Amino acid sequence: MKNENLLILCTNDDPSANELLMWAQKFNYNNILRLNDEDIITDLKITLNNNSQEFFINGNNILNYKNIWIRNGQLPYIKIKNNLEESEFKVIKDFILFNLEKFKNCIGSISEDLNHNKLIDLQYAKKVGLDIPDNWIINHKKDLQCIFSDINIEVLIKPLKNYYIEKEFEFEYILDLFELDKLPKSLEKSFFPSLVQKKIPKLFEVRVFFLKDKFYSIAIFSQKNKKTQLSFKFIDKNLMNRMVPFNLPPFLKTKLIQFFELKKMNTGSIDLIYSTDKKFYFLEVNPIGQFNWLSKVANYQIEKEILSHLNYIK
Repeated sequence: MKNENLLILCTNDDPSANELLMWAQKFNYNNILRLNDEDIITDLKITLNNNSQEFFINGNNILNYKNIWIRNGQLPYIKIKNNLEESEFKVIKDFILFNLEKFKNCIGSISEDLNHNKLIDLQYAKKVGLDIPDNWIINHKKDLQCIFSDINIEVLIKPLKNYYIEKEFEFEYILDLFELDKLPKSLEKSFFPSLVQKKIPKLFEVRVFFLKDKFYSIAIFSQKNKKTQLSFKFIDKNLMNRMVPFNLPPFLKTKLIQFFELKKMNTGSIDLIYSTDKKFYFLEVNPIGQFNWLSKVANYQIEKEILSHLNYIK
């Protein structure tokens, strides 16, 4: 263990951050500053001149922290009175995060998450030789009709962001992917541009957590349950999917490393499927995706590995 300090940016209830702090306590190391995005900044001072620069948040010069884990969340917030203050604070926040992410020993990126674009990810995946499903973005019924009639396939309608939550009265609706096997009769002639993706028949799903040069993967046999056949994310608590540790083949690791190099990311969670025609298909990457559950299922102790990469454990 080295006598270094560590800065963590995360949300207040993040399970992986909590787990990492438990490991840090086990190794008797406490020189850690955790900044939750639910915290309030009451004292902010930035010095920038020809000789030096300092970023003080609530009395802590965060530039003194040479090891940084940007887990999720952003910086603590400051009380905002109007739109002008909000736009001004955004400049300050972006400036601080820009500098933190340039540190040599920084894991994670908030800017990558804020600018995350699934379509660009699919382009990068294709560029490095990963297989991807066929995709269309359309806003006319006739185009969707052509997809069904010309190709004779089932398709998925997916959000371009991770998912949305719509509120109606006291109810909340999570809008994620859904399946279409025929053209809906009630569909209007035109609609908002939407991502349509070819449904790939799969044998199982693969969830991967990438950390610098290592992969931590599990195979998820979601096809065994009708409720989760579309995606393991539609969790059936009464009949949980079988999940087992999975070793990615070398050719796939090489392509995924190339993908992360293109993205200039050193960590992230990847969703893959293994199809009935025995191919791995790249679906998406989440720069700050949850991995605590994956770590526990496969006993990977990922949070301990993160401490090791941050120079805390030899």
